[in-house]
Amino acid sequence: MPEIKATPDTLDRVGSQVIGLGRDIAGLKTKVRGLSNGVDDPPKTAEALDQLTAEWSAGLDSLGDSVGDVGRFTQGVGRLFALVEGLFTGSGDAK
Repeated sequence: MPEIKATPDTLDRVGSQVIGLGRDIAGLKTKVRGLSNGVDDPPKTAEALDQLTAEWSAGLDSLGDSVGDVGRFTQGVGRLFALVEGLFTGSGDAK
């Protein structure tokens, strides 16, 4: 397995970017919800489109939350890495 090289700061920065991506994904739900606006006829089509956009919206919200969780996990790994590194090198805030 190849060695992975990353600094705690890099992990924190990437984690923040991924959290932002999660927010962007979840924000797409408002655009999806708008797809059914103005479709009233035929009623079965309008109802199906409303249901579809509601499901897409919920799915995007869930996906956005999951992506954000990956970002928070990445930041946590960076903090843990810094703590462990501090314990072994005698530097940092490892107490």
